[in-house]
Amino acid sequence: MRANRQNIQDHTIVGLDIGTATVTFVVCTQHDEGIEVIGIGESPTEGMQRGMVSNIEALVESIESAKAKASSMCMREIDRVMVGITGSHIRGTNSTGVVAIRGNEVTIDDIDRVTEAAQAVPISSGEKLLHILSQQYIVDGQTGIRHPLGMCGVRLEANAHVVTGSVSSIENLFKCVRSCNLQVDNVIINHIASGQAVLSEDEKALGVALLDIGHGTTDFAVYSEGSIVHSATFTTAGSMITQDIAVHLHTSQQEANRIKQTYGGAYTSSVDYSESFELTVIGEQRARQASRKYLVEVIEARLTEIFRLVKEELEQSGKIDLIRSGLVLTGGTSKLIDIEKLATTILGIPVRLGTTNYTGEMCELVGDPSFATGLGLCEYGSLIEEMETDLIGQRNIKNLPGNTASRAVSFIRKLFMREDHDLLQPHA
Repeated sequence: MRANRQNIQDHTIVGLDIGTATVTFVVCTQHDEGIEVIGIGESPTEGMQRGMVSNIEALVESIESAKAKASSMCMREIDRVMVGITGSHIRGTNSTGVVAIRGNEVTIDDIDRVTEAAQAVPISSGEKLLHILSQQYIVDGQTGIRHPLGMCGVRLEANAHVVTGSVSSIENLFKCVRSCNLQVDNVIINHIASGQAVLSEDEKALGVALLDIGHGTTDFAVYSEGSIVHSATFTTAGSMITQDIAVHLHTSQQEANRIKQTYGGAYTSSVDYSESFELTVIGEQRARQASRKYLVEVIEARLTEIFRLVKEELEQSGKIDLIRSGLVLTGGTSKLIDIEKLATTILGIPVRLGTTNYTGEMCELVGDPSFATGLGLCEYGSLIEEMETDLIGQRNIKNLPGNTASRAVSFIRKLFMREDHDLLQPHA
């Protein structure tokens, strides 16, 4: 995950992944060669359920704890963050916008206007626009254009994936972040951030699906020709696996989570009947032996439900034929042994485990799938900075009438996050 960047001053970028099970900070420095991870901080999450805030005070304490660990490790103050967001309130829709080109070639203003036209999807009063993700541009009927700036024509179209979220859910999350003396630089939905960290550009171009199985939610996205063409969020996730284990083995949630991580697996056929383990049963003073095969059967049943939801989503969306590179699994639950085998059996497509693409310092640690969202947030922060720097430095952009450098920067930021000052800026 390196890129050639020029004239980018070294500075800190921080990704904040507020998961239902764990709050994770990933701290990076950005320089000409790319980003370098210099610190991480993790803390168990309290006050979150299925990707949404349930207790503000408890979540603030969790964020503060992870922030302190990350700050201590990198020996820097953390005051600005890129925040990941998920939850059942997130909704993605494909849309198209069309405008007439003003003049004889496409300008920033034209692209900005067609982007605004593409965002015209039905949004309820309780929703906010989060992302307008361009898929392709069409100039006078010519399709497949990724960068239309400067092209000649009279008609410009844009196909985009528009992502919205609940105003109250977003504001509650931001309130917790601000209470920790952190400014929100930007917000990126989790599966976009995770995709940035674990997917290759070749996979995105050929067609690939990403499944991020977290503790509270399962995020799903389909890429084709380099862009997201479909996304969804399911509430069936890792926490339900833990709950199933607790119920079937008559143990506590804490013990269920421990044995899931230590002895769990996803594919019953790979487990021998003779394998067993010890666990603490509620109401009993001594540990009891339990069958590992039975444990894996419990886990496999819930994972099968998740993969069938994915299969149904693919069939209903009509996107299954686009997935030529198969499915990539990420998130903490994806670390269960043989989960790829189960997913391949149910979905009938190639499946691989999505470790992060990062190759710098601390790569062995942040290569874990559970760091995909945090690292991807840092990558997006770096990418936005790079695009702004490159765009401002282009003489032809500076000299375009009515399109100043500040307008160009505003446009770049709109590609990732709507500039909604009511949400992004702290309240007085």
